[in-house]
Amino acid sequence: MKKILILSLLLIAQVSYASTDIQKLETECSNGDGLSCTKLGALYGLGKEVKQSYQKAREYSEKGCTLDNGTSCGMLGVLYRDGLGVKQSYQKAKEYYEKGCSLGQDSGASCAQLAGLYSDGLGVDQSYQKAREYFEKACSQGNGISCAQLGTLYRQGQGGEQSYQKAQEYYAKGCSLGQETGAGFSCGLLGWLYEGGQGVEQSYQEASKYYEKGCSLGDGQACAAIGKLYKQGKVVRQSYQKAQEYFEKGGSLGDGESYRMLGILYENGEGVDQSYQKASKYYEKGCSLGDGLSCAQLGAKYEEGIGVRQSFQKAREYYEKGCSQGFDMSCGLLGRLYQQGQGGEQSYQKAQEYYEKGCLGDGTFCAILGDLYRKGLGVKQSYQKTQEYYEKGCSLGDGTSCVNLGVLYLKGLGVKQSYQKAKEYYGKACDLGDEDGCSAYAELNKAGY
Repeated sequence: MKKILILSLLLIAQVSYASTDIQKLETECSNGDGLSCTKLGALYGLGKEVKQSYQKAREYSEKGCTLDNGTSCGMLGVLYRDGLGVKQSYQKAKEYYEKGCSLGQDSGASCAQLAGLYSDGLGVDQSYQKAREYFEKACSQGNGISCAQLGTLYRQGQGGEQSYQKAQEYYAKGCSLGQETGAGFSCGLLGWLYEGGQGVEQSYQEASKYYEKGCSLGDGQACAAIGKLYKQGKVVRQSYQKAQEYFEKGGSLGDGESYRMLGILYENGEGVDQSYQKASKYYEKGCSLGDGLSCAQLGAKYEEGIGVRQSFQKAREYYEKGCSQGFDMSCGLLGRLYQQGQGGEQSYQKAQEYYEKGCLGDGTFCAILGDLYRKGLGVKQSYQKTQEYYEKGCSLGDGTSCVNLGVLYLKGLGVKQSYQKAKEYYGKACDLGDEDGCSAYAELNKAGY
């Protein structure tokens, strides 16, 4: 929801961008002109042409809202939601968003903010159904980000029926709106539907068209997406130069993935002179913009001392940042440093915690967790837990986990001994490209099992 909140705040405050006579606005506001009060509130809130003051922003926004200016009400909601110049209160934010939404004067921004509260369950009972309702209202008022969010709720079946057709319709509607409404975000999501063939006939050509439009409308994620198509040579002729141009544009628009992709180009020397130093700089930029994989990449560079001065302590910092941003691999890699005591304290307990997070999406760390329970390292020895983690890792496509499951069944460790089961898991490991699995499968096969 962060993207909605940022864009909605800009929409609420867009009245402040033109050069303004402050004294004239103050006079007009005191004479009951709600729009002038709104402009003053936005100027003080953003610190444009005046010294920033959230207290002043609140005062003028309150006056504008009492004069039934919906944009002022929405701005007040933002101040209460974030506790800027006032005591933080989701309840107050909700009240002002509701009034702003009902007045309908801010291109749907207040309705979008209200939908965000319901989507995230902030100060209200979480409800995707309510979120749909307010996103739909905001979308009808010309808020492109809301059209995109509504489309995503339909795509994922949250708050009501699942429908790719509806998702496509709302993405298309958002994409048709102006740049200031967040149309680029909708265009990028529409491109994503075509690239993956979700509810539409798969088409890289259509995907590239919408990614291109999204990028031109200022959506950095769409720039990264079209850049990757150029890098991979899909639809268009493969071109590292074009890929680099789009990644650079996406990065300048604040997209962390775009900087990560630039880092990959430099790390691999694709269309540019190979440079681990430049790669690391781009990973750092991507990490600072919230791209968890960039943080993991940079952490690995510090761990290995490639392109940067080797530092396990720095590796920990970046793995931890990547983990906090929801990237499973970063969590697991951080767990390994805790297990080995590199860059700080040695702790099996901490290692287990981070391996657990890593195991949510990366089978490699499920295998490691299984090993900890099998050997009783920092945890109570348990073949039952060992089996659970190996099974999860195997289901996530980790060949080592499948091999280890095979060993449990081969030796009857915590499970009923079974050559048939062992062979089954060795076979799965082999299908995943694990050479140990292939060898073990061949041996059992040769023995007649």
